[in-house]
Amino acid sequence: MAKQPGNVDYVVRLSVIYEAQNKPAQCRKMLEPLAARLGTTEGARVLGQIYARENEPDKSHELLMPYAQKRLKQLHDAEQNFTAVYKRVATRVIDMLKQERAPGFSYDRYKSLPEPQREAMVDEYIQSQIKDDPELMRARDELAAQGQVVPVALDLGVVLLERAQRKQDPQARQADLHEAEQMFLAVRGQAGEQDMYRLYLGQVDYWLGKHDEGRKLFDELMAAHQDKGEVVLAVARTLREVGAASEARQLAEKLYQKESEPKLKYAAATMISLTTDEPDEKILWLRRGDPNDKGDKATLEWLVGLQCRRRGADDEALQHLHASIDLYQGLVENSDTLNNSALVWFSLADATGDPDDFKQAAIRLEKASALGRSDSILLLNTSVALMTSALSDAVAKAIDLKMLHTTGNFELLSYLYHDAAQRKQLVANMQRNPDLRRSLEYLDKVMLLAPRSVSGYGQAYRFYGFSRDLTALKALANRLKPLELDLATQHARTLKFYSGQLDAEQLEDFQKSLPRLRRTLAAARAKGGPTLAAAAGSLCDGLAQASKVGYATDADELVRLAEEAQHAAPSAGSDSDLFTALTFRAARDLAKADPEFAAMQQRARRSLDSRMLIAAAIGRPGPLRERILANADVKRVEQMLLNNMRLYPESANGWQWAVLSASHPAEANQLAAIMRRDEISRLEIELARRLSPLSVDAAWEEYWMKQAADEPNPTAALKQCQQAGAPLPWEIK
Repeated sequence: MAKQPGNVDYVVRLSVIYEAQNKPAQCRKMLEPLAARLGTTEGARVLGQIYARENEPDKSHELLMPYAQKRLKQLHDAEQNFTAVYKRVATRVIDMLKQERAPGFSYDRYKSLPEPQREAMVDEYIQSQIKDDPELMRARDELAAQGQVVPVALDLGVVLLERAQRKQDPQARQADLHEAEQMFLAVRGQAGEQDMYRLYLGQVDYWLGKHDEGRKLFDELMAAHQDKGEVVLAVARTLREVGAASEARQLAEKLYQKESEPKLKYAAATMISLTTDEPDEKILWLRRGDPNDKGDKATLEWLVGLQCRRRGADDEALQHLHASIDLYQGLVENSDTLNNSALVWFSLADATGDPDDFKQAAIRLEKASALGRSDSILLLNTSVALMTSALSDAVAKAIDLKMLHTTGNFELLSYLYHDAAQRKQLVANMQRNPDLRRSLEYLDKVMLLAPRSVSGYGQAYRFYGFSRDLTALKALANRLKPLELDLATQHARTLKFYSGQLDAEQLEDFQKSLPRLRRTLAAARAKGGPTLAAAAGSLCDGLAQASKVGYATDADELVRLAEEAQHAAPSAGSDSDLFTALTFRAARDLAKADPEFAAMQQRARRSLDSRMLIAAAIGRPGPLRERILANADVKRVEQMLLNNMRLYPESANGWQWAVLSASHPAEANQLAAIMRRDEISRLEIELARRLSPLSVDAAWEEYWMKQAADEPNPTAALKQCQQAGAPLPWEIK
């Protein structure tokens, strides 16, 4: 390489190695001098994707277009071959069945079964015979290999959208949008029948931001077929993929009510189960699906396993999770079965903390992504898995995940730093993790392919907020501005919780999970350090949250747990636990002595925790404020916040300002000055309000931010929450 720096072949091969090692700067340095000679090599892809990530769309387009065009033709050939091989292998098995010479097939049992069970028996036999067929496996492997071009094509589509957004000339902008549309359609591969092609065109309209036009195409397609069940289900699946889950559910529910044909009714029930995040409701609808469908059975075992784990029955949960994995092993590998089985392995890893279980999940998701291509749900699952892997790597040296029976998460990160410099170093270390880089790349695709779903934006918001990445937060806010997110399910669930309808269910779940939390803490005490702090903090948080649904939480125990966490590992996480515990006890004492405070607490007990309630009450002049400020636990919180100003001198939030505003006005003014110039905190509040409009916490943060900065109409967000049905501690006028 040193002797032949102009040798394109050598440079390209080395750049691919550096790319795998997450060294984009070295790749760019090597490849840029040879950019005009890279042609359709992997070097063109590497440099083109670097340009795409670094916001240089014109350079990216020049390199990626020839690369993608060549390989998309190869992908489509591989798709055609796989389809042909699948049909040929399946036909061979079907012919043997018809001739009654299929090995291992019980014809006597078949003849004794009713018609629906006969079909299920035949389907299961066909799947068992073809899943390990050598010819089909070779075709599948070739398809997966050629599928590596799909992320490149999606990158190119995004690049074209970005170029279009920058252009002032309407004709030039339209040309790029058209080219982006053609690239997305090329990713689709063989369009098949005309109706399915029209369906995909509607999906592309969503990707291009033309949501009304996309939905119009869907409606026209259903009307043309007089709402035929198969077409309605296809539209519902597509709506779910673009993030419009509530609309998908409406279609599926309507179909379920009117359909008499069992297969379509079963399929509608299964679709409804996919449009809700409530585990018990998922189980309810899945049990209304096809009782003979092996895939549905596997999913049901997984969901019941999650239900058992949520309720503290760990051994029973593991049995169901392993039963689900066994069922998936009997199914043909495709993007759906790989994705679904990966979710089961992921749940198993979360229950055991075993990195080998997590590895099994990651392998399946990566393989599914290569086959599933433009499926936004699969890409989101893959992104979450990779982010979890990066978080697990970040905490694994300090925190025993197996002991805690969990995988890495943002909450655990908070036990690893105790000032701004330590936090910054932790972020820098994470940013070198290749899994994190790939997770964020997948998230970009998710936000493109599911523009109405809050999930992708929420995942990105969590990381960019934690890493305090101003550029990324700005880009995320701009991306969200023109969108109408599908928040119907979130709103319904939130209002249901605020009304108390979920109290009994959540109280029962917590009571059943409490013994596990206590066992984990007991084990962690032998380990000490951040592992103990995290275990104590988890129990502390669980007890505090359970009080919202009626659990009689012992405030003094809460403080003991938080103090134990802080003694084990002084950190941002243990500080947060102590804030929670001290304000919880202060609120208990204040409610006993002061009817006014007790009434506030009762009104907002589900929408505001004690930290936020006390800060809100401090903002109202009068005798109650003086009683709050005289409370010993509140005074202790104030001293901790003053210390935090030293630990994190460049960041502030509204809650800190509100707590200190009356007792330490000089320091509160310092915080207000920080908040006025802290774009990151402002963007975090803006995004939190956008992604969770009924969050009373986020509304109060916006109120305090505006109040500290003397901005007009500070109560606007609070009034919006109140009008939507969220309970506040007092009426906002």
